[in-house]
Amino acid sequence: MEVTNDLSYHRAIRFEKLAMQITHEISDELVSPLVPLGRDPARTVPEALALEAYLQRRLSEYQLQTLLGISSRYELDGFLIEHGTEKYTVEDFEHDLATLAKLAASIDNCSPGNSGDNWLACRGSHLRCP
Repeated sequence: MEVTNDLSYHRAIRFEKLAMQITHEISDELVSPLVPLGRDPARTVPEALALEAYLQRRLSEYQLQTLLGISSRYELDGFLIEHGTEKYTVEDFEHDLATLAKLAASIDNCSPGNSGDNWLACRGSHLRCP
């Protein structure tokens, strides 16, 4: 038996893409209130479902982008803006405000007697004491 280092030999691996297909019939009289004029119902319904999951933080931006077949981050931002979605929430603002309050308290704790060579570590960054 001959042993070879031929790298061209490889096993064929078959990958199957698993997907779920969901079908739901909606009467014509209910389609018009659900789908904006000129929009494709087959696209609008999955977008609404995916967007709601994103807003409830059950989907990440990457997952939303993948699910809807959006090719770039820039296009995803356009989709979110088009649908009136604010990426910066009240909770994000409150978290940032709390972080700023901690930072301000850390700066206040830096005594005037410290020389310029001392550093105050503050959440991964360094602030020079006065």
